[in-house]
Amino acid sequence: SSDSEWAVFDRDTWDYLGSHPHDFGSISGCTDPIAGNYNPNATDDDGSCEYTVELSFGELDVDNGTLDIFMDNPADVSGFQFDVSGINAAGASGGSAEENNFQVSTNGTTAIGFSLTGSAIPAGSGVLTTLSFNDGGGDVCLSEILITSTNFGFHNSLGPIDCLFIEEEEVLGCT
Repeated sequence: SSDSEWAVFDRDTWDYLGSHPHDFGSISGCTDPIAGNYNPNATDDDGSCEYTVELSFGELDVDNGTLDIFMDNPADVSGFQFDVSGINAAGASGGSAEENNFQVSTNGTTAIGFSLTGSAIPAGSGVLTTLSFNDGGGDVCLSEILITSTNFGFHNSLGPIDCLFIEEEEVLGCT
């Protein structure tokens, strides 16, 4: 091919063994092995790394009206927001959000958490927060999940495919 190059070396010498005189330049891409789009051939990180943060349901305690929201985050998280249906989310506490001084608020159908001091939830897996709820029954689902990071902007995010089901209790004697 016309773009090939030949290098001519002195014969009867081992001076060039293992060397390659051609510089192929740098290869831009994601150099972080934990990113979803990691490029093992990249030599220069171009800021294109993508991370997927996954939320899922943890322990459900219907008697006490609590539901753990579990998070698996391969990168630091600086804020989150998600909708929950099927329950009236009355509050949120605990988990990695509280451990990292996040302010977490709920309005019945939405939970939002962020830090006023700029702290982040470090990469890892565990309970993000525990929702306290009332008026639950039927399918409980997570949707509209938004996860942010100070280093990477918005993360790809996944939620549980299946909803939880809370059996509605029949109250006898009421009409």
